[in-house]
Amino acid sequence: MRIIPISNPKREHDSWGDGHFAASRGGRPHLGRDYEFAIGEAVRCPVAGIVGRLGYPYAGNSEYRLIEVLTHSRKMLWRFFYVKPAVRAGDVLEAGDTIGVAQDIQKKYDRKMTNHVHVECIVDPEFFFDGRAEIVDRQEA
Repeated sequence: MRIIPISNPKREHDSWGDGHFAASRGGRPHLGRDYEFAIGEAVRCPVAGIVGRLGYPYAGNSEYRLIEVLTHSRKMLWRFFYVKPAVRAGDVLEAGDTIGVAQDIQKKYDRKMTNHVHVECIVDPEFFFDGRAEIVDRQEA
């Protein structure tokens, strides 16, 4: 599997907390990684796959969107929050394809939160044991 790293800066600490994996969110951990994106900046999918679902990260709020991409191997589910979709469910993607543009998350959290895209990767543990894991160096991508 070819993975193209997200080259945007990682969201570190701001007035609302931290953007790293497992950062505290009160009584639960942050289950993704936040990457800084300018409002309207293109968001590219790091893997080849199929758009499985377009949804909403917040119940009762249709302003913010999420995109789920399932890899062809069906071993990883990638979730992108705060991305206005440029894809539809069922679309086939290559690594590096644009899936949408970053939304303005600061409208929800006032201007004290760094604008970002939240990225989650849910992995079937079998991926690591079946010999398919191949990470592409950032400079090769």
